[in-house]
Amino acid sequence: TLARSLPQSPEHTTLLRLLRASGLLDKAGGAGAYTVFAPTDAAFSALAEADARELLLPSSKPRLRAFLAYHVVKGRLTTDQLT
Repeated sequence: TLARSLPQSPEHTTLLRLLRASGLLDKAGGAGAYTVFAPTDAAFSALAEADARELLLPSSKPRLRAFLAYHVVKGRLTTDQLT
């Protein structure tokens, strides 16, 4: 599951930090199939530092959850199913 594999990935530390701040990491181990398009730290580097800090504020939790939801699709997709 994402909750187990993501902490072991050195390329996804920003995503892990955002998932923890959003409270969604705990839900990532739940039942159901889903596909996560996990941005790497390099991808997050395009995000302005001020925006990244703001997303981590408790008052930004709804915005952060909405932001992360764009990276999740219900169902299990394989690379050959993507266009």
